[in-house]
Amino acid sequence: MDLFLLAQSGVLIFIASLIIFYACNTFESSADYLGRNMQAGAKGALISAIGSSLPELFVTFAFVATGRPEMILAGVAITAG
Repeated sequence: MDLFLLAQSGVLIFIASLIIFYACNTFESSADYLGRNMQAGAKGALISAIGSSLPELFVTFAFVATGRPEMILAGVAITAG
C-alpha cells in the first residue's frame, strides 16, 4: 500500500468535508433568512428539508463527476437512503 496515496486521499476527504460543512452552514443561515416570514411548518417542509439533504446531494454530484457507472449508482443509493 502506498502511504503517499493514502495520505493524499485523507487530505482530499478532509477538504471535501470542510467544504460540505461550510456550505451546509451557509445554507442554514440563508434558509433562516428566506423563511423569516413563513410559519414553522411551511419553512421546515419547504426550505429546511433541502438543507438537511445537502450533504447527500453534494456526494452524489461528486460521484456523477467521476463518470464511472458504479460511482453514479452509489450516488443514487446514497440519495435514496
